[in-house]
Amino acid sequence: MLEQTYTLAQVAANNGSEGSRVWIIIKGVVYDVTDFIDKHPGGGELITEYAGKDATKAFNQAGHSSDASADLKKYRIGIVAEKVPVPAENRYSNQSQISLTPSAKSEKRRRIKFLFCV
Repeated sequence: MLEQTYTLAQVAANNGSEGSRVWIIIKGVVYDVTDFIDKHPGGGELITEYAGKDATKAFNQAGHSSDASADLKKYRIGIVAEKVPVPAENRYSNQSQISLTPSAKSEKRRRIKFLFCV
């Protein structure tokens, strides 16, 4: 069975405003967390801050337990149909974790040099 796919625009439209549902994206998966907001141990405002957006970084930085990750599965409604853009402030921070080929390493150096020269 194919999983339901959603565009970024569809997720953004479900941001809790005007009575809409609250959807978030974590690692490319779309979750409808509307019914969980009042149950969130850290408070609902931590979720609504990311309503209609990618919450991957915030979810990872919060240090959620494996139980929290398992509980999240029941709110899964589908996947994002398109690549989620990396915010500008995070664009280069994750690259140190990626294994780079020699040509990719030199490209990375060129980009870093460009950033410092501008």
